[in-house]
Amino acid sequence: MPCVVMETAFTIIFIAGLCEGATVLLREHFYVKDFKNWDDASQHCRAQYTDLSLVLTEDDVERVMNSVPDSGTTSAWIGLKQRTDGQWRWKGDIALDFEKWASGEPGSDSWNDCVYARDGLWHNKGCYETFHFHCFKAYNRELTLVQQKMTWENALVYCRSKYTDLSSLLSNYTAEKVISSTGATTDFVWTGLRFLMGKWFWAYKRELTVVQEAMTWENALVYCRMGSSTKH
Repeated sequence: MPCVVMETAFTIIFIAGLCEGATVLLREHFYVKDFKNWDDASQHCRAQYTDLSLVLTEDDVERVMNSVPDSGTTSAWIGLKQRTDGQWRWKGDIALDFEKWASGEPGSDSWNDCVYARDGLWHNKGCYETFHFHCFKAYNRELTLVQQKMTWENALVYCRSKYTDLSSLLSNYTAEKVISSTGATTDFVWTGLRFLMGKWFWAYKRELTVVQEAMTWENALVYCRMGSSTKH
């Protein structure tokens, strides 16, 4: 499990949990390898998840692509369709404000009303065609601003004991909710993002051990890799 070493104090923190704050809708995307036409794929997604995937941000594009288990290229339906009046709309009648059309798309053929994604780009095709498909599941989470100064490690322990965790800002939508939140008395807030052993990662749902012992980065790396037991 990741191991972190105590460092300097910061200001205040954002935490995720069941408390007062801005409600955030998160989308987790799933790749389904069954071959279905667009309508049948939509029915499957509504029965097993929430619906066909809504790709409303660049974060959604990346998450949809990452949901495919194999590294190869694949074509899969998403929840975008052209209405009879010619407008492109997402499931739930959501307006098309963000676009990732492939070159030359959308095609002008009137019968190519449904959209599939391939390598992160969109193509329109007849809804009767059969492809794999992407579903999404929606989750509601709340963000709460905690006006207490503490280290990142202590903030992590506090959040996990009082709420759920330090916030993982997994979409632009979530980040905008944080930025637009009011009540902060300092310029900066903690989130669950951490740089460790050459990589950035979100601490959400990952167990961390805080080592309250001063040492160099190199010695801390050796210490953590040895799996020594520590206290929070």
